[in-house]
Amino acid sequence: MVQNNSQNSTVIPISELNDSLSRETISPINDTLNKSIDSSLKLTFSTSQSDSLLISNPSLQDTIVSVPRNFQAEKGVPITSFNSDWMVGVLLFALVLMAIVRFSFSKYLFKVFDSILNYQTASNLLSEKNMRNLRGSIFLNFLFFVNLALFLVQYAVYILSLNQENNNFIFFLYSFLLLVVVYSGKAIIIRLMGYIFGAIKEAKEYLHTVFIYNKNLGLFLLPITISVPFIAPYATPMLLNFGLFITLIFYTFRLFRGFKILFRKHVSIFYMILYLCALEIFPLLMIYKLLVG
Repeated sequence: MVQNNSQNSTVIPISELNDSLSRETISPINDTLNKSIDSSLKLTFSTSQSDSLLISNPSLQDTIVSVPRNFQAEKGVPITSFNSDWMVGVLLFALVLMAIVRFSFSKYLFKVFDSILNYQTASNLLSEKNMRNLRGSIFLNFLFFVNLALFLVQYAVYILSLNQENNNFIFFLYSFLLLVVVYSGKAIIIRLMGYIFGAIKEAKEYLHTVFIYNKNLGLFLLPITISVPFIAPYATPMLLNFGLFITLIFYTFRLFRGFKILFRKHVSIFYMILYLCALEIFPLLMIYKLLVG
């Protein structure tokens, strides 16, 4: 019996049996999974000029997601910093000065604003001699020096790409001292010229006009200098160029008002040209040298 059964039966190797079982059981499963995956999600890789990965999902009504090649999902892109932490302290100091002027010398502040276009208001401020206006004038002049020096530093760093080391605060101090020296020297020279040519009253009025527009410029630059360290980098050049435009506008108004005063007092045109070259153009060249050199 044993021999007959062995002759009639077929011996199948175990390896072939395993292969047949795997094909019969796993293949249908793989086919089912492939069909379900193909029906639910389709990936389309595009190699266009934008070098981006386009993922299209029919279930999302052909929504296309563009992923740039240089996109860094984990590390991110660091924000460029120009060591502007010290600016926060300077800006807080400027805000304190502005708050003092606003709440302690509000009437004087409104008159300074009105003097931009109103010549009579500027003349009345010159004739008013009281300690309250004098203290308000000192605070506003100091605010002008701080804001303009800070604006010069910001413009040099963000627009001209200069002085991006750790000495930005030193550059701010140099700018502040230079502005103080330039305008103090201008005041001394104008008073000396008024004394020499017998035009002391005209010299005082012209100096008063110069500092009136400087005070207003310092006030208008304050929102710009405060915003620059905290806004998006792409908006910084536009804001700083707008600040430069405001500075040029006030400078033009100041020259126009100054020449108007000198024409009314019948000052020689030669003296006006001499003043323009010595006390207006020369300080601008010094500031440009400070920024570029």
